[in-house]
Amino acid sequence: MTVVDRLEPISDAHGIRPEDGLVLSSGSKKGVVLPWEGKDPALRLKWAYQKAGVPVGSAVTLQRMVAERWRG
Repeated sequence: MTVVDRLEPISDAHGIRPEDGLVLSSGSKKGVVLPWEGKDPALRLKWAYQKAGVPVGSAVTLQRMVAERWRG
């Protein structure tokens, strides 16, 4: 089980760890990459753009999704 603890603003996705999620916002559009969904920060950023339906390189706001994971 993964529980989101908080969202933190970030300036780029390069410091995102695999255990962190990524939230990309552009106006009313959002793209969310969940914690542990991929390892490569550049690929995860690309996925977030795709999920939001926003062209890559558009002006966006990024947030790191800090979460805790428990395994049963």
